[in-house]
Amino acid sequence: MSRALHLVVLCLLLTGGCLAPATGGDQPTATHTDTPAATPTGTPPATPADLGLAAEAVQCEGSVGLAFWGLGDPYFWSSDVVRVGYTVPANTSLLLVAYVDGEPHGTLATTNERNDTTNVDGATLLLDRAFDERHAVRVVRHADADGDGAFDPGADPPCRGADGVSQAGPTVIDFGRFE
Repeated sequence: MSRALHLVVLCLLLTGGCLAPATGGDQPTATHTDTPAATPTGTPPATPADLGLAAEAVQCEGSVGLAFWGLGDPYFWSSDVVRVGYTVPANTSLLLVAYVDGEPHGTLATTNERNDTTNVDGATLLLDRAFDERHAVRVVRHADADGDGAFDPGADPPCRGADGVSQAGPTVIDFGRFE
């Protein structure tokens, strides 16, 4: 009985953040400034500055708490799918772009037309092709300058949060394990 109780408590603790109600737009932006992991060639993945994202970044409304979801779990991820979690502030649209090795390879556009914040866990961001082996992946929030829900390189700048470019990653993902 004691072991079952411990498992229940552990499950509640692990899923507590996923089940909590939204608290408005005061949530921190999930940007990662840790040292990037090495790529298969031994060089670190590109930083926002290397991609030209930091210089182009604009301030976007609301914090989205963007993060990878179920990171690397073969049950949720595949060779052409990245999973993310994020918060959509009330009456806000988001444009998320997946970069693989510094190149855009997928987008996700969503709109929250409600008057309160919506939390999304495990959203599927479909890549434009399947990948194998290890690749540096990041998902960046972009401003949708023309409001068409499509990523227009050069026209839709990345969003800037309190700690820099609003993004999840970079993280090196071994897509080969999903085959």
